[in-house]
Amino acid sequence: MTAFAETINSSLSSNLQHPKYRPDIDGLRAVAVLSVVIFHAFPNLLRGGFIGVDIFFVISGFLISTIIFSNIDNHSFSVSEFYRRRVKRIFPALLLVLMCCYALGWFTLKNHEFKELGAHIAGGAGFVSNFLLWSESGYFDSAAETKVLLHLWSLGIEEQFYIVWPVLIGVAARRRLNLLSVVLFISAVSFTLNVIGIKSDSVATFFSPQTRCWELLIGSAVAYLMLYPNKSVTPPPKVLCNVQAATGAVLIVISLVAISKGEDFPGWKALLPTVGSALIIYAGPYAWFNRKVLSNRYLIFIGLMSFPLYLWHWPVLTFVRILADGVAPGWVRLIAVFGSVGLAWLTVELVEKHMRHRKGDGVTIGLLVAMLALGLLGYVTYRADGFSFRYDVSENDLTVRDDTYGKGQYVSCQALVRSLKGSNCVYYERPNVAILGDSHARVLFYGLANSQKADFDRPLAIGSSSCPPALNAELRPGCDSVLKAGLEKVKSNSSVKYVILSAYHGFITYSDADARKKYYDGYERTINELRSQGKNIIIAMDNYTLRESSERCAPTPLLLRAPFNKPPTFCSDLERSDLKPHDEYIKFIGMLKRNHPDLVVFDPEPYFCPSGKCSLFKDGKLLLNDFDHLSKHGSKLYIDSLLSEMSNLR
Repeated sequence: MTAFAETINSSLSSNLQHPKYRPDIDGLRAVAVLSVVIFHAFPNLLRGGFIGVDIFFVISGFLISTIIFSNIDNHSFSVSEFYRRRVKRIFPALLLVLMCCYALGWFTLKNHEFKELGAHIAGGAGFVSNFLLWSESGYFDSAAETKVLLHLWSLGIEEQFYIVWPVLIGVAARRRLNLLSVVLFISAVSFTLNVIGIKSDSVATFFSPQTRCWELLIGSAVAYLMLYPNKSVTPPPKVLCNVQAATGAVLIVISLVAISKGEDFPGWKALLPTVGSALIIYAGPYAWFNRKVLSNRYLIFIGLMSFPLYLWHWPVLTFVRILADGVAPGWVRLIAVFGSVGLAWLTVELVEKHMRHRKGDGVTIGLLVAMLALGLLGYVTYRADGFSFRYDVSENDLTVRDDTYGKGQYVSCQALVRSLKGSNCVYYERPNVAILGDSHARVLFYGLANSQKADFDRPLAIGSSSCPPALNAELRPGCDSVLKAGLEKVKSNSSVKYVILSAYHGFITYSDADARKKYYDGYERTINELRSQGKNIIIAMDNYTLRESSERCAPTPLLLRAPFNKPPTFCSDLERSDLKPHDEYIKFIGMLKRNHPDLVVFDPEPYFCPSGKCSLFKDGKLLLNDFDHLSKHGSKLYIDSLLSEMSNLR
């Protein structure tokens, strides 16, 4: 992506020799960037448009490797000069986009959103966005649609390639190794890791440079074959070049219409757009398709600004989505696309053309310092939780996950559960009640810590996301180790009199009969273990689940967002049709109750849905944080209701 518009002209540094300018490659860039933009703006119109990034990878590998190979051949290659030119090529537009996103986010994003943006600005400035997003979620997750800088993952992979590849090729050349053999060997290893990894860990395979660099190396192989035709293969005749270009075009078209999100990608299917791109590039500028179609002046116009267009389009579309509080109307998205094109053109004319050809190290140093400062600002924003002083915060603006535990002198025991992502372990000294379960159990900590009720005001919480308290019935690897750590912690604290078991209803509701039987047996084992410790057990049933997130109902005082904030009807008039069913879950809990009549089973529905009518607000405060997690106010209502029933049982 970031190697667009690498052209020869006299103003470029004499230390690096550039390949002959090929207008058809600019046309191919246009196809790539337009595919990505259309997919992001109108995903149903071009379902495979995201493969445009794979096309960019091949182009970048070709252009960068052509520069490196040519200069090594002429004994004029300089790693420092290569990096200096990369800085001048990439940093100006990236800095502008990051700064504009930060400024717009200041007036548009809620605290937790602005905090996330700060982290992603730091990741983008450090060219590690792919690793940051890898740690958060997948590229096609629904939550990804509101990440303003999601698209910088590809820039991260390219820059990591640019850091390693020149050094590696330089070493190989000094050792007189065959460069094509080096390219093919590393490509084969990377592609093998990709094919294996896509089945076991698709998110890691999507974001990892080790499993994506083969796509750039395909371009490197083409660069070698075109630079050294006598050392590799005989140049193909004109007819064969036309066939190659046409075949490449067909492969790309098939990719755009046949590949869709949700499939295993990259994997084997990534060969379609990458091999297709390689065939088009290798066919040369005089192949009919390249000369008549890709060299069209309109495609060249788009191709020459493909990098800034790629940088601008996703933030523009994402801010539109945030302001619209969902998918914006088609005409709004179309305006956003044309707006992105306008911003890209202005970036080229007013920024890139003036910065790229300036001589001297002062410009490079200034760009590096500016990027470092912006990355530091993003990190500080993340550490400062999004700067809450930007607007008057109400309790409805904060998510439970921003402040799960509330205020108090609780202690972290995170070392017990550090091995599993999404785990938590906190407690008060001399705890009197323990909470075991997943994130739906964790949110009860706040209500207990603020209950001021003897026997329930010093909680201990140990658990992990997507890990119900069912012993030896793991939903994901590592859940058992966390639950066993919790049971051991409960056992070692004789002050704990009560243990609350709670989890998301979906583990039961959306499972088949065999899985439900497995979870039931797991609950039985957990209950028996706690009984052997002499603990009082409370089954805290899950609360209702919304079909749409409650965040859409939160009023916002943000300057730019408030005029667009129009809460949907379910915010004020919550119907049963707005909730997801719990039927299988209710049966599951009923079976536990029948087989263990001494268990205390708490059902929050009478308190959250009095007279059968559920409410999303109480005293003007949201009860849910998102689709199903209790807010702090919801946690307090839940625990107060639970303790009220406990008092009636005594």
